[in-house]
Amino acid sequence: MRDRSAFGLSIRPALFAVVLAWSGWAASASAQTQEQPANQAPSQQGAVPQTSPAGGEKGSAHNPLDVGNGVSAPIAIYKPEPHYSEEARKAKWQGIVVLWIIVDAQGNVGDVRVARPLGLGLDEKAVDTVKTWKFKPAMHDGKPVAVRVAVEVTFRLFDKPPDNGVFFAAGKDGVPPQPISAPDPEYTNRARQAHLEGTVALAVVVDRKGRETNVTEIGPKLGLGLDEKALKTARKWKYRPATSKGEPVVARIRVEMKFHL
Repeated sequence: MRDRSAFGLSIRPALFAVVLAWSGWAASASAQTQEQPANQAPSQQGAVPQTSPAGGEKGSAHNPLDVGNGVSAPIAIYKPEPHYSEEARKAKWQGIVVLWIIVDAQGNVGDVRVARPLGLGLDEKAVDTVKTWKFKPAMHDGKPVAVRVAVEVTFRLFDKPPDNGVFFAAGKDGVPPQPISAPDPEYTNRARQAHLEGTVALAVVVDRKGRETNVTEIGPKLGLGLDEKALKTARKWKYRPATSKGEPVVARIRVEMKFHL
């Protein structure tokens, strides 16, 4: 399924959390980094949006259902990561933005409201990004329906890799990260039926503890859901960290996920 040598969906009845760790680059995630208290109550604007009884047929975008009682949760199939605002990056501001969103019967995101803000421009970044997400729609009685759910978008700053944007060079820079847990990506039914094969090229940043902190696609898209499968799988990989002069270092490496039937 891949060339080994080449090298955030938790669902609850009324709330499912999609945790996105944005890997912005900071000189260090030091004790000076500020963070919104995790236990801060949502603001008044974050109250569960209410729909009018005359707002439309139940399960429509104007009268969405809640997850539970026979209504399944939508499943994210495309969820790009948000960008940091310059203001938040300079302030080393981190935390979680909670959003109420409506996912319609086609899996598109409609109305988006901020339930718990984070500030410094990150709320706007979260809203803009979540509006581009795509879902497998929720189901009720065998039919796709619109639902109202809450999502969490997490913003985190990580160590800056050496020479940002440049891949770690084995030998010159030291010993590159070594995968110690590297599950294979799964095929999508659409790609299998179409007999689609190919390679998805990714840039992966591995921190000093061997954890993936950022994954981005750097080559042409393969399509039919395989790009998303590659990204999802790459985030599950575990590594022995890169080392330079015997010390663990942050490294940006190229990973290729190969799909073959």
